[in-house]
Amino acid sequence: MLNEECDKKINELTTEVIDIRESIDIILKDIGEIPEYTKATGDVVQSSNGSIEKNLLPVFCQEIERNDEEIREPKTTFRAFEKKIHEYKDNLSSLKKEIIMKDLIIKEQRLLIENLRNTSYDGTLIFKLDKFESKKRQAQMNKLTSYYSVPFYTSRTGYKMCIRVYPNGDGNGRGTHLSVFFVVMRGSFDALQRWPFNKKVTFILLDQTDRAEHVTDAFRPDPSSNSFKRPTTEMNIASGSPVFISQTILAQKKDQYLKDDCLFLKVLVDTSSG
Repeated sequence: MLNEECDKKINELTTEVIDIRESIDIILKDIGEIPEYTKATGDVVQSSNGSIEKNLLPVFCQEIERNDEEIREPKTTFRAFEKKIHEYKDNLSSLKKEIIMKDLIIKEQRLLIENLRNTSYDGTLIFKLDKFESKKRQAQMNKLTSYYSVPFYTSRTGYKMCIRVYPNGDGNGRGTHLSVFFVVMRGSFDALQRWPFNKKVTFILLDQTDRAEHVTDAFRPDPSSNSFKRPTTEMNIASGSPVFISQTILAQKKDQYLKDDCLFLKVLVDTSSG
């Protein structure tokens, strides 16, 4: 009776182990490692009634545990690699952001150096306005109506100034003329200057041909205007010529004043006056 119960228990264990082993075989096939288990090798020996020899059960269980460890080990290694990949991605993202910031700083420094190279300290400025027709259209759509030049100076320790140009005109020249204005800016040496600013200013639209038919307009500052008092903000209100040259003349004489869709404005500040 006892032997029958033992045989029954062994048969139940046998069935359970076989099911486990079949599951392991399926997993091993998925990861490309298919161990060979055959009756001929003696790994599993069944009697005619389907039972497994009692002395092979411990060996079989060890084999199952070993295979299970082999399955778990690649998974653990994969998770470690996956973690490393995420760390590398995070580091790469941080480096990219850092490179972008440094590129911006380099560009700003280059622009500053270029502006310093082009800065005039004798009261003379030549302002190039390229892509004129495109900028004029932008102004007509009220997207960007004016453009500032780089600053220029009457001397190394003199007045700081710039010009402001409206491709489609401003004020009573809006839509009909090119408007050009002079701007007094706040400078580092304003305490040493005479105020109000009273130096003669001349605008010259340069003829880009040998005809040299330059368009000129000049004015003397109005000492009562806030435009020429000592600046209390970055720049004073612009003052100048709202009807400097008509759009009609510009269109008719493109070869002279808008060659390659580009115009050049020269500004002269009389440093000897005042």
